[in-house]
Amino acid sequence: MNFRRTFPAFLLLLSALAPAALARTWTTVTGEHFEAEFVRVEGTNGIFNVKEKDYPYPLNRLSAPDRLLIGRSINHPAETAPPATDPAAPPTDSAATTPAKPAPEEKTT
Repeated sequence: MNFRRTFPAFLLLLSALAPAALARTWTTVTGEHFEAEFVRVEGTNGIFNVKEKDYPYPLNRLSAPDRLLIGRSINHPAETAPPATDPAAPPTDSAATTPAKPAPEEKTT
């Protein structure tokens, strides 16, 4: 098998499957199911994408585990958030940011 021929086909296959991998089955409080990708929260609604179209759905109508999953994805975006400080940044000059302490007074006797 020639790597140069198969690798582009492999990438094309992965890109075609990627949107389906992001979608999941959601459960309502009444036990009904729907397949969609969670996009964002707007007010009291979750916005879900189905076949390239966004639909609002009331979050209070989702099952408790699905609401928890959305809450975790909103409150803990650790995989996508940049680090709080840039480790490659040069250290700051502490003398420039911290006021100097006055020298102790000398006692004269």
